[in-house]
This record gives sequence, C-alpha cells and structure tokens, in this order.
Amino acid sequence: MNSTGSPAFHFENVTGFIKKSKSKNGHVMSTSFVIPFRCNFCFKLTKESDTDRFFKKIGIAQEIQSGDQTFDQKIYIACDSRVFAHKITTAPEVRSLILELFNAGCSNIRCNGNLLIMDFNGDRTLETSLGERLIQVYRQIFDMNTLVRRFPADAFALKTILIEGAIWSIAAYGFTAFFSSAVSREDLHIYPGAVATHGMVFGLILTALLIGAVVLFMKGSSRGHRIIVESAIVLVLALPAAGISMVADQNVSFDKKTPVLISRKLHDKQRVAHRSRRGTSYSYHLYLAPPEGAEQISVPRDISVAQEIFNQAQVGDTVQIEIGQGWLNHPWYKNFQFNR
Repeated sequence: MNSTGSPAFHFENVTGFIKKSKSKNGHVMSTSFVIPFRCNFCFKLTKESDTDRFFKKIGIAQEIQSGDQTFDQKIYIACDSRVFAHKITTAPEVRSLILELFNAGCSNIRCNGNLLIMDFNGDRTLETSLGERLIQVYRQIFDMNTLVRRFPADAFALKTILIEGAIWSIAAYGFTAFFSSAVSREDLHIYPGAVATHGMVFGLILTALLIGAVVLFMKGSSRGHRIIVESAIVLVLALPAAGISMVADQNVSFDKKTPVLISRKLHDKQRVAHRSRRGTSYSYHLYLAPPEGAEQISVPRDISVAQEIFNQAQVGDTVQIEIGQGWLNHPWYKNFQFNR
C-alpha cells in the first residue's frame, strides 16, 4: 500500500490537505483529511467497541464521559487530558460536529501532537465538505493549548514509552533467541527437552507477572487497555522462547559447580548436509562408543558439535568430555579433548 497527497481544502482561513492510501493495483483504500495542529497532548476518537465496553465494565479503562448519553455511547475517547475532558463536557457544539462526522462514515479522529487527522475508508477525496467540518472541529478545540497550564500534565505518554520499551526489549530478546536456536545445530545441553520445559514454565510465570504489572500500571486510563492487550499479545508470543533462552543462559553463566569428566571412545564422525531453499548447511556429529561402565551423567551417543571441534577429532580417539553440572542442574557440554 502507498500514500499520495491531494490538493488542499480551505475553509474559514484554515488550510488542510487530503491524503489517500492506495493498494498495489491503484484502488483507494482510505482517505485522510489532515490539518496542521500543534497540540501538547494526543487524543483519538473512535466508535466505541465491545472491547472498550468490556474493559470499562471491569474497571481497567476509565473514559472521559461528557454527560451526553448519545455521544458517550457511540464515541470512545482515548485521551486522559483534563483539558480535552473540559472541552468535550462543556462544548455541545463540538460533540455535535464529531457525531455528524462519525455518522458520515468517519473511522477515527486523532491528534498526534502535530496534526489533526480524520480517516475514512474508501475514496472520499471529492467530499471537501468533510474537510470543512473538520476545520470547524479544529476551530472549536484550537484554544485548548491555552488551557494546558491550568491542569497537570498527562503522564500517559511517559508510561507508554516505559511499558512498550520494556515489553519490546523482552520481545526482541525472545525472538532473537528463537531464531538463534533455529539456526544453530550444535548441542549445548545434554537434555535439551528438560531445559525447554523449565524455560517454558518460567516464561509462562514471567508472562503472568508482567501482564499483571502492566495492568496495574496502566489501569485507570482510557488508552491503557489497548496497551495492555498489545503487551499481552507480544509477551505471549515472545516469552516462551525468551524463557527457554533465559534458563539456558543462566544455567551456563552462573555454573560454579565442579565439572564431571567422562571418557568415551569415538566410534565414528560424520558431516550431515541440510538442504533448503536458501542453500545447504551442515551439522557435525560425533558418534561415541557405548560406555564401559556406569557413568555419573548419561551422555547420548550422538553429539552435534561445532566444526572446529569436529575437525580435531579422529575416529578411535578417546574423547574426554568435560560436563558442567549447571546452575539450574541442567548438565551441559563444557569442553572436549581428544587423546590418541
């Protein structure tokens, strides 16, 4: 999809412009009427959804109520500014204009601090009267900036930055860990299934705790429930992989226990090709002879190692494997030595 600008519209000495979003085949997907508007806070007006009503009902979202039942039931105000609340509750002409625009098919009216934007689905570029009505809304709310100093500053933006910064940092860690594990073919832990189970349980617990913290932090805002839903989705997708990676990293990094030494004969070694659309990659395997007696830690006969270790090994060598016991009791391959 791409966006294109159209000629400006004018009304009462105010100029705006129309922006169209097109699909690849040139079909106009949406139309935006835009007016430059420097504002010290952000807001977004949408049709009130069942999700909005649900979060209001359970007390997580607290929306500005104008006292106008028709307006309050139809329009959801995503804004915590007392200045905006004052304007909406004391200016019935603003509410009337907003309702008129939504009845005409408007999907949302929003301000990002620099622009006042009104969106419609489809091609509405020829209906400049819609832009004129938006200018009337702009005229009605233009004086809000002069009232900002009377009210405390809105802290929602700072909360959002803190929450989203933390959540997306965790997500980046989780997604990076997932792709790294998908690409790597080397064995690190002797029992990777146990590490995965431990990590997923840890990830689920951490997910629940973090979602609870986000709910407590964002509760009471008209915009908070949307951040809560976004955070929950991101955490549920990212934290299982992040939990596994955290458990694996901590198990190795904080392991101060005395390593266990195990000796086996190298029965065979083999380079295995893995072909895909992106080309061919290889994994390197050491095949150990069965143990001659009981071992403190049971080691599998097939171990996938780095190419450097693979190149050092020769069939018939005695392989001395140094095994870390793990800070979280998950044994892992610490070192390999080959004696001829």
